[in-house]
Amino acid sequence: MSSSRSAIINKAVDLSREMLARAREKNWEALQQRQAERDALLQRGLAEPIPAELQALASASIAAVKAIDMDILKIIETNKKDVQNSLSKLQSGKKAADFYRQS
Repeated sequence: MSSSRSAIINKAVDLSREMLARAREKNWEALQQRQAERDALLQRGLAEPIPAELQALASASIAAVKAIDMDILKIIETNKKDVQNSLSKLQSGKKAADFYRQS
C-alpha cells in the first residue's frame, strides 16, 4: 500500500511540473486538464492518514507542489486576459458539444 501511495504522491508532483510547463507554453486547456488529474490524485493519496514511512516524502512533495503552484499563479496573473479568453472559448466549446449531444 505504501508503495502505491508513494507512486501517487510522486505522480502528483510530476503533474505539477507538467502544469508549470503548460503554463509557460500558455496552453491553458492542458494546464486545466493536468490540474484536474493532479487534484484527483492528491485526494486519493491524502484521503487517509499518511504512514510514518511516507511522511517525509509527503511533506517534501506538498512543499514542491505549493512552490510550483506559486510559479504557475505568477504566470497566470501575468497572462490573465489570455487565460480568461482561453477558458471562455473552452466553456463555449463544451456548451456547443453538449447541445449537439442533446440534439
